[in-house]
Amino acid sequence: MTLRGTTQIARSKLAEDVLALLTLAPNLTWDDVLERVPASKSTIQRAFRARGTTFDAVRRGALLDRAALVLIEQYARGETIALLNAGRAAGYRPRHLCAPFSERFGMTPGKVWAVGAAIRGLRTVAETPSPHSRRESAAYARRRRRINRLRGRLEDAREELVAGTVVAERVEAALRLNFRPPHARARPRRRARPRRGSRGLR
Repeated sequence: MTLRGTTQIARSKLAEDVLALLTLAPNLTWDDVLERVPASKSTIQRAFRARGTTFDAVRRGALLDRAALVLIEQYARGETIALLNAGRAAGYRPRHLCAPFSERFGMTPGKVWAVGAAIRGLRTVAETPSPHSRRESAAYARRRRRINRLRGRLEDAREELVAGTVVAERVEAALRLNFRPPHARARPRRRARPRRGSRGLR
């Protein structure tokens, strides 16, 4: 049976509304969602089936995304503590995160944490004033080597990650960071002044 255009639009909007709720609060249960969305459970299920997925799958994906962001953003934390916090965020035990992470992101939680460490390293470099390439050549060279090393790790990870996932998006954003020092930016060329005594022929 072919659905009318208005029905398709209504279902699409309903799925978007529920998805927005789950993105903000992945721990929401069916009862929580039904309190916030003016639709029945069966209507919501049909809206997600029209997208080729289910409410449970979307909710599970939102929880895994939150766990991945915990791993990426765990500043000054060791891998063990980060994995514990990620498991807590997703409602999994840390040792049970491996299979769902590999399926969704293309890599294990430990590798996602390592990707996060590289992203944090690049952010730190980007936020730190760069030494002058001529006056402090040794420090400038060390900075360039660190940038190249961290970027290389992220470029390798990009080949392994599932495109379009929250981890892949964070990697792309880190690779777009600007590391060029202000003094190295190209200055606008000054207009050449005509030499004295030189006049154009008339």
